[in-house]
Amino acid sequence: VDPKIDREVLDAAKALKVIGVCSVGLNHVDTKYYEEKGIQVFNAPGLNGNAVAELTVCLMICETRNVTRAHHAMKNGEWRETFPNVGRVFELRGKTIGLVGFGTIGRLVSEKLGAWNVRILATDPNVTPDDPDLSRLNVELVDPDTLYSQSDIVSVHARTPGKERIIGKHEFDLMKPTATFINTARAYLVDYDYLEEVLREK
Repeated sequence: VDPKIDREVLDAAKALKVIGVCSVGLNHVDTKYYEEKGIQVFNAPGLNGNAVAELTVCLMICETRNVTRAHHAMKNGEWRETFPNVGRVFELRGKTIGLVGFGTIGRLVSEKLGAWNVRILATDPNVTPDDPDLSRLNVELVDPDTLYSQSDIVSVHARTPGKERIIGKHEFDLMKPTATFINTARAYLVDYDYLEEVLREK
């Protein structure tokens, strides 16, 4: 469904009974009004989960090893040796990866990182310590402050019922100065103004 299908359109569609949303989230859909109109709405959970998980691991490698920066420089005829993260380029092996959200995508990322010999932390209010995937994927369920303070890479895979911001000043201030931050989830989860401030201050 196109997010621009508003109430006026729905009111005109007298025979409409079902709307299929070809996405995982329903945050762009006025589900309450659809329910009032007797229209059923369904989404496609897990549709792009594997693609996002693969992209996440790709971004971890690209950022920590300066793959994109080096490629861009080479394409422009420059042999670049200095990068913003100079002195802290590292292998993933032995590092701590923190997953904010341990749903479908967080679990897929954990699976893909299994061969990299990393320590994986996860925080998710909807996951309990007896979740079998924690032991299966060798993931430690921790409180948010522990995750933010101990992770070398923080990767966001959460979604909130409304549009609550869950990562701001408190969370960024807890992170290591050398941490890498990746958000392949919703943009509204993060205070980007404060993130920009942190980055400018290095």
